[in-house]
Amino acid sequence: MDFSPTAQYGKNVRTIVKCVECNKPHVLYAHHKISEEEFCLLQSFLESIEYTCSVTFKGLSGLSSFRKESDVDINDDDKKENNDGDTDINGDNEKENNNGSDPVAELFKIVQINKKHTCTLAIEKPYFVTRIFPQICNVCGISEGLIQVENELSYCEECHAYTSQCN
Repeated sequence: MDFSPTAQYGKNVRTIVKCVECNKPHVLYAHHKISEEEFCLLQSFLESIEYTCSVTFKGLSGLSSFRKESDVDINDDDKKENNDGDTDINGDNEKENNNGSDPVAELFKIVQINKKHTCTLAIEKPYFVTRIFPQICNVCGISEGLIQVENELSYCEECHAYTSQCN
């Protein structure tokens, strides 16, 4: 990350992505609060992928193929048949790509994730400190049967029993 992952930077994005392997949430961070339009684009993108711990979104390219279903024109085939010459050799519309930037790739220049967190680590502290996400066990991420230990993060019954044995 280009900056330290803090609760405030987590509040600027207001969302998480879950790992498909361990099901633990990972906070997304930004230096400044993202706009509602950026938030919607981010949510749509996150819903279209399967995230795995330790993967960053830095250096994303070629995501111009990502489009929300509402952006897909049902008359797209007719437009291709009636091509007016604005399509390049790769079939890309020059009008759509005239600035050469992919909105999702541009978004991930602002929004970042802490790649240091892996499936084997506890959930990162900013998840809890922001107080905007549901309470979960800080070790495994489940939300049922939580035990609140004074001056500590929440544990599920199983993780609490395990950590009590280890201490």
